[in-house]
Order: sequence, then structure tokens, then C-alpha cells
Amino acid sequence: MELKLESEIIYENNLDTDKFARMLKDPSQCYKFYWLEAILHLTKDTVEEISFDAIINEMIYGAWYRDGA
Repeated sequence: MELKLESEIIYENNLDTDKFARMLKDPSQCYKFYWLEAILHLTKDTVEEISFDAIINEMIYGAWYRDGA
């Protein structure tokens, strides 16, 4: 089965992967992983703009409910 993404959005890969990798390197700052996970969860569910509050709420949900705290 071949999947095809159809979108009017123009994708430009401008991510500096070295900086991105360094940002996630220190596991003592685990909020970065919750931040990334929250954005990934929200972007798969919507095509609309994602608010800062939505990201924070998803981070809290991820930390509290998904991790079993």
C-alpha cells in the first residue's frame, strides 16, 4: 500500500539537526521530551494552529497520565 500526502502547505526542511540533537541531549531537562511529544501528538490530531496553552496542557497530560504518575 502506498501512502500519499496531499497538502497545500509547502514544506521546507530548515531544521538545524545538530542544534536539535544538542537540545535533546541532556536528559536531566526532561521537559524538552514532554514538549516534543506534546507537539507531535497535537500535530497529528489537527491541521490548525496550535496554541501555547494546548502544548502546555498536552505536556501536563503526558507527564501525569501517560507516564502513570
